[in-house]
Amino acid sequence: MTEPHADPANAAPHRARGPGILVAVTAGYLAAVVLVWALLRFYADVWWPATLLLYGPRWVCAVPLVGLVPLALWRDRRLLAPLGVAALVLLFPILGYRVALPRGAASPAVAPGAPPPRHVRVMTYNVGEDTSDGADLYRILAQVSPDILAIQECAAIGRSATRQAGERYNVMAHGDACLLSRSKIERTEVADPEAIRAIGGTGTMIRYTVHLPAGDVSFVNVHLATVREGLEAVMAHKLGGVAKLNENIATRSAMSAMARAFVDATPQPFLVAGDFNLPTDSAIYRRDWGAFDNAFDVAGRGFGTSKRTGWFGVRIDHILSGPGWRCDGAFIGPHLGGDHRPMVADFTWSG
Repeated sequence: MTEPHADPANAAPHRARGPGILVAVTAGYLAAVVLVWALLRFYADVWWPATLLLYGPRWVCAVPLVGLVPLALWRDRRLLAPLGVAALVLLFPILGYRVALPRGAASPAVAPGAPPPRHVRVMTYNVGEDTSDGADLYRILAQVSPDILAIQECAAIGRSATRQAGERYNVMAHGDACLLSRSKIERTEVADPEAIRAIGGTGTMIRYTVHLPAGDVSFVNVHLATVREGLEAVMAHKLGGVAKLNENIATRSAMSAMARAFVDATPQPFLVAGDFNLPTDSAIYRRDWGAFDNAFDVAGRGFGTSKRTGWFGVRIDHILSGPGWRCDGAFIGPHLGGDHRPMVADFTWSG
């Protein structure tokens, strides 16, 4: 008995169906990646779904590439181009990968009799409540050797100041904030805690004068309100927690604006460092802090993750510089095992 022949007219659409579906999925994935970027760029810390994206595990957006790239290699290599565009959008604007660019010409020679240039290494570190006993932090200082260190949640640091190992630092503690410096420190102003509580905020803003050998520098140590309560409300109550998240966004916006006004009253030259609890793509961050040079954005390399949960991280600890500073490098330093990592940056005053 003769086997019936397959109809060529029906076979061609069947063969084309697989590549057609793959093209559609690839186009949809690229569109989804661009949409995520747009939400983060224009609506993070404005609209609650974009705020969830801002503080969530963004790396999950890359998971489809694990399947799509091999399929494109097998079925249609032309699809590698849009997948490559999607990967670049993921790596840089969404995941925040940084590549340090050449820093340009060296500083001009110092004229005879002029004061030497101000070179300063700054470190900021939220050590976590009861994470450090102080002595372990001083061991890290021996490795990193900062000139100025801003600490948040530093309860144990001030108590252990008399037990410093190696090079000694001047220590000034106030509330949950400490400043350590090789040079003499003066605390010049503390933001009114009642004003912070009045807007529902938590944290500190403290201004110092650091008497470096090459000249005085103003320094502001900040610790701004966290998004944690808003995120926990949504995780616990789903849509019922959205009102709490929106209230949290408003509180953090008001506190950040207060901190910016505090910094604006700081004499130059000044540096600002601390736990901002804001990624750089937050609308609140861009409104209040986007005018300053962010050390890791300017001179860092990699993702610069400074705060980690069990399975993802964000960069919410920053070192910012006012006019006249050049950032020569920035990196994540060794840590004490808590959920934050220290941010370190080197500056030269070129004012």
